[in-house]
Amino acid sequence: MRKFVTILIIAICSAANVSAQKYIDHIQKNVKGQGTVTVNQSQEITDLVNGNNQAQKQQTKSATTKQTNGQATTATATQKQNVKEAELAKKEEQTKKEEEAKKEEEEKKEEAARREEALRREALRRQQEEAAKTEGEASVVDTSKKVMRNSYKVNGYRVQAFAGGNSRADKTKAHQIGNAIKMKYPDQPIYVHFYSPRWICRVGNYRSYEEANRMLKKVRAMGYKSATIVRGKITVQY
Repeated sequence: MRKFVTILIIAICSAANVSAQKYIDHIQKNVKGQGTVTVNQSQEITDLVNGNNQAQKQQTKSATTKQTNGQATTATATQKQNVKEAELAKKEEQTKKEEEAKKEEEEKKEEAARREEALRREALRRQQEEAAKTEGEASVVDTSKKVMRNSYKVNGYRVQAFAGGNSRADKTKAHQIGNAIKMKYPDQPIYVHFYSPRWICRVGNYRSYEEANRMLKKVRAMGYKSATIVRGKITVQY
């Protein structure tokens, strides 16, 4: 708005200057048969009538300078804004990369944890199998109180009806299960023994897996759902 007012004032002054100059030229014009008019005026009056060209030039220059400065200021502000936006975009990109790297690291840790858990379970399984194999070779106590004469040890199968802990309650439970099976199947030998760290109750001496599996089904039918077949040393007669 200030720029527009300045330009308007300059235009009005220029128009007044042109009009005054035309009037002076008109009255000084030589016409045949008429007198001659000569207009003499001081420099001050000339400047007053025609306007101070130097002042006008200075005003025009000042307006142009202000306009240029305004444009320069606008360009500087635009440049600063562009730099700020570029820095913000760079920061957002860096943050995104950091988040992706963090997510990838967490996924690697989870995968390592899963592998470690799988290895732990496999080691536990092998340990249990080795323990079961060793337990099959442990000394046993025949709860039937019968002594098998002319007997010897061979590899075979037994049905493990119970495997508890090492407490007195586990010992009692192992004997109770053995007595229950003995009452149900009196022809089957029952072995209750302690092999660290647990009390175990097993049934029978079976040379083949099929024989042991038939007895397993009977034991489970009595309610001992955790019963299983174990391989180890069994006692047989000549």
